[in-house]
Amino acid sequence: LNVNGGTLDLNGNTQAFRRLTQFTSSVYANGSGSVTNSSTSAATLIVAQNDAGANFSGAISGGNINFEKQGLNTLTLVAAGNLGNGALSVRGGALVLRDDATLTTTGAVAMHFGQLTLDNSGISRVAGSRIGTGALSLTGGTLSFLAAAGSDAQTVGAVTIQGGANVINNSLFAGGPASGSSSLLTLASLTRGSAVQSTVNFTHTGGNLGGPIGSLVNSGNTQILNQGSNPQIALTSAPSMTNGIIGGWAVVNGADWAVYRSTVDPITGAFGVGNMGFSFNSQSPFGAYSANAITAGIATDNISTAASTADITTRTINSWAYRNSGNTSTTANEIKMRSLDQLVSISTGGLLVNNGSAAVNFLNGRMTAGTSANSSMYVFANTTAQFLNRFENNGGGMVHLVKSGPGSVTLRVEPRITFDASFAASGAVDTLGANSTGQSGVPGLVVGMSLAGAAMNVASGSIITQVNSGTRVTFSANASSATATDADQTFRAPVTQVLGNQTLSTSAATVTVPTGTIVYPGMTVTAAAGSTGVLAASTKVLSVSGTTVTLSANPTTAGAATLLFGTVGDQTSAGVALTAGSNTFSVAANSIGLNVGQVVTVTGGTGTLPTDTTITAYDQSTGLVTLSANALTSGTPATMNYGALTERSIITSTTASSTTARVLSSVGMFVGQPIQ
Repeated sequence: LNVNGGTLDLNGNTQAFRRLTQFTSSVYANGSGSVTNSSTSAATLIVAQNDAGANFSGAISGGNINFEKQGLNTLTLVAAGNLGNGALSVRGGALVLRDDATLTTTGAVAMHFGQLTLDNSGISRVAGSRIGTGALSLTGGTLSFLAAAGSDAQTVGAVTIQGGANVINNSLFAGGPASGSSSLLTLASLTRGSAVQSTVNFTHTGGNLGGPIGSLVNSGNTQILNQGSNPQIALTSAPSMTNGIIGGWAVVNGADWAVYRSTVDPITGAFGVGNMGFSFNSQSPFGAYSANAITAGIATDNISTAASTADITTRTINSWAYRNSGNTSTTANEIKMRSLDQLVSISTGGLLVNNGSAAVNFLNGRMTAGTSANSSMYVFANTTAQFLNRFENNGGGMVHLVKSGPGSVTLRVEPRITFDASFAASGAVDTLGANSTGQSGVPGLVVGMSLAGAAMNVASGSIITQVNSGTRVTFSANASSATATDADQTFRAPVTQVLGNQTLSTSAATVTVPTGTIVYPGMTVTAAAGSTGVLAASTKVLSVSGTTVTLSANPTTAGAATLLFGTVGDQTSAGVALTAGSNTFSVAANSIGLNVGQVVTVTGGTGTLPTDTTITAYDQSTGLVTLSANALTSGTPATMNYGALTERSIITSTTASSTTARVLSSVGMFVGQPIQ
C-alpha cells in the first residue's frame, strides 16, 4: 500500500497489505497520506512486512483501529496518530515509533516475538507516552526505549510477561554516558501471566541500569556515578522480592539477577531495576550475593560461583549464578557434586551461567526447583553450559525446564567418578573413601556404560562389564599397568549390550542369549578382557531367531566369554534397481545390518525415494526389502544409504477404546518411550 497523499478510509473493515509506505521522498512527519476509520465499528489494518524494511510518514489515526504489524522486517512510523481503543500488535520484526510518531490507545498492546521501539533519539521527542495507557503483553517480545539527548522519560501501561524469552530495554542517547543524558522508562507494573515458562532480561545501553539520574546531594558528598548519566526502569507498582531478587526468571543483561529498589538510595542515588552485586560509593544498593560458597549455601542464599568447584552436597538455596564474564580461557570449568544421589534444590529456580569464553559443565547429582507442582528451573545461559547430571521433579510434582539466553545448553546424564586404584592385567578398578566420590561406592554406574576418556590406565571407550561391589567395577579392557594415582572420568550412557557367562565353540557360529535380550542383525560383537573364548575379527550378528543368535563367523578359540554387542551404525552399499510406484527392492540374501526402522536414502545414479523413507520389513533369506513409501522414479542409484538404527517402528493396527497397538517390530522399544 503506497499512500502518497489523500486518505485511505478503512470504514470498519479489515484490510491486509504486504507493505505500508509511500513513493514520496519525504521522510518527515505527515509527508504522505493517511489511514483512518470513519466508521463507528472497529477496523483492522494488517501490514505483513516480509520483504525489505519500510518507512511511512503518514498518520494512522481516527476512530478505533486495530493495527497489527507482521513479518520479519522493520516498519518505521514518524507521524502522530492514535488507535482509539483499538489493539496494537507486533508479530515478528520491529515496529519503530520515531520523531512525532504515536499510536496511542487505551486498548491492548501485544508483542508476539516482535519488537516495539519507542524512539526519542530522532528529530523530535515525544514526552509522556507514544502508545498511551493500554496494558502491554510480551510473548517472546521486546519493548525498547531509545532516549533523547538530555533528561528524557517515557511511560507505558501495565506489562505482563505471557511466555517466551522477553526483553525490556532502556538506552541512553548516543549509547553512552558521555552524552550527558539520562533516561527513565516507567512501567505501571510488571507481572507474569499463567505461562510460568516465561523470562525477562532487563537490558540497557550506556551508563549503569538503575544508577542515579541527575544531581544528587548526600551527607558524604560522594561522587555521582557517571555524573548522573544513567538509564532507569521504574515500576509504579513495585514487585515483591524473593530473598532479595525479583525471581529466577528475571535477569539484568543476562549477567546478574534483577532486583527492584522502590526508594532512591541516599548514598548512590540508585533506583528501580538494577543488578544484584552492583556496588558504588562502597554501597550495594541492589543487594549482594551471599558470602557462602555453594558447598555451604543455605535456603536464603543467592550463590555466586566463579571457579570450578567439587564435593557439593545436598542443600537448598534461593538462586545460583556462575559469574566470571571476564574469563578468557577456553578450558571448561567444572561444577561437580559429590555423587549422583546429591540434590541441589533452587527455590526460585534461577540458574545463571555467564563465564566469558569458557563453558561450564555441571557433573553428577540432581537438581530441582521449588517445592510445589509446576515450579520451573530457569537456566539463563550467556555461555555454553553442559548438564551431565539430572534435572528432576520436586516433592510437590512436575518441574518445568526453561532455557533462555544466547549460550547453548546440553543435557546428558553422565556420572563422573574418581577412582583410587587399578591393577595390572585386570579390568578391575576400585573407588574407595573420601578422595574418590566423597563416599564409598559407585552410585549411578551400570553395566554397559563406557569411559568418555582414558582413566587409571584403562583405555577410553572401555565398557563396564560388571559392577563387582559398592567400590569396584570391571571394564571390557585391562589396565595397561597398575596405578594408585587418583583419577576421575566421565561415563557415557550405555549403548552396548553386555552378556556374561557365554560359551563359545569353534564348531558353531551361534550363541544363546537370555529371553528378552535386544540383539539384532548388524550389531558388532566382541569379547571382553578376561574371556577365554576368542571371536574372529569384525564379527557381527548375522541373524536372530528367538534366543539363538547366529554370528557372521565361527569363534577362533572355544571357552567362556563376556560378549559385547555394539550398535548398528550408518551403512552404505552399491545401488540396487528401484521401480517407480513400488515399495520393494532386493539386496543380496543374508545382507547384514538391515533392520526395520532404518531410514533409506539414495545418492547418485538414477532412481529416487521420498524423504524419510524407512524399512518396514526385511526378509533376510531372500534379500527382499519393503519400504514405507513407493519409489518416485525408476533407476539404479550409485549408492544406497541406511541410517543408524533408531527407536522407530510402524504401527500397523489399533483398536478403539484400547491402549494397545500392533507394530511391525519392537526393536529398540522400551517402557516410557513417547510415541508420535
